[in-house]
Amino acid sequence: MKRIAGVVLAVGLVAASAAAEEAVPVAVAPARAERIVETVEGTGTLEAFETADLVPRVAGVTVTEVTVDEGDRVRKGQVLVRLDDELVRTQIEGVKARIDALDAKARALDARIGLLETDAERFRTLFERGVSPRQQLDHVEAELKVARAERAALEAERAALAKSLEELELRLSYHVVSAPWDGTVTARRVDPGDTVGGRPVLTVARLQKLKLKAQVAETDVPRIRAGQPARVAVDALGDRWFEAKVARVLPRLDPVTHTGDVEIVLPARGTPLRPGMFARARIEVGSHQGVTVPRDALRKIPGSGVWFVYVVTPEGKAERRDVEPGLALGERVEVRSGLQPGEDVVVRGEGVVRTGAPVRVTQRLEE
Repeated sequence: MKRIAGVVLAVGLVAASAAAEEAVPVAVAPARAERIVETVEGTGTLEAFETADLVPRVAGVTVTEVTVDEGDRVRKGQVLVRLDDELVRTQIEGVKARIDALDAKARALDARIGLLETDAERFRTLFERGVSPRQQLDHVEAELKVARAERAALEAERAALAKSLEELELRLSYHVVSAPWDGTVTARRVDPGDTVGGRPVLTVARLQKLKLKAQVAETDVPRIRAGQPARVAVDALGDRWFEAKVARVLPRLDPVTHTGDVEIVLPARGTPLRPGMFARARIEVGSHQGVTVPRDALRKIPGSGVWFVYVVTPEGKAERRDVEPGLALGERVEVRSGLQPGEDVVVRGEGVVRTGAPVRVTQRLEE
């Protein structure tokens, strides 16, 4: 009986050992060599690339017409607001009438001067021949001198009126407010019947491009340069990213928040992007070659700063490797030490994986 019991015990130990060494099914993915993009992140609010607050050059006059509303697209030179210009037009008509009267008087004087010049020449010839007395020649020449003086005075008066007319026509042009460029009306502040007085009546913005004044940590500011590529996303559109570029780095740092401002410009034509949207930016400040693994392959010893992965050896066993995590790259993470490109790491297993335990690869990911 003792021998039989010993045989049974031995068989039981062998069975238990075999069960303990049963291979654990695992899914693996290769460590991958790739270009790692180094980014700096910042947040801010989208703004129009350029805006103009349109203020009429005249004050105290009434708005007669507003041709646009908020959201309307406008073309450069398009009339947007008309102001009451009746007084200026009346003044212009008055000046034009005076100029016309002067021109008529000038034409009459020119005709008289022509006749007097003819008479003066004729009496001069007669006087030289001794046929006509000197008094007649002197009388005609005196009249000619007076006529020429009157003509010169008329010319001076006309020049003054022409200058006044030019100034009035310039003032008349101030009674319309036009678009300074192609853009979109982003604010309307007047209606017909309102009186203008030195304040903006409309705001027109260029929305073909937008700018983002992103706040970044002061420690990251020295790495940022104008011209660096960037990507921008807005919370309202989910995880959709738009290509952009750094326009400039503002020199001042905020002593309270310890951040600096970076101006980023991005095309907006044909996109749902709008001024006022809260945005996140990722600025590409450099790159290097590195090794990455899926985020799910990384494990951490609780209560410590030790990170590790399980590598599947050529013998089909799990081997723990301590690693140094680097940059987070979405669903992948850079590993700065402990791995070589091409090594298979365990992403998930259907049982407990431990160093030296046999594993069976049931799924290969990202190949």
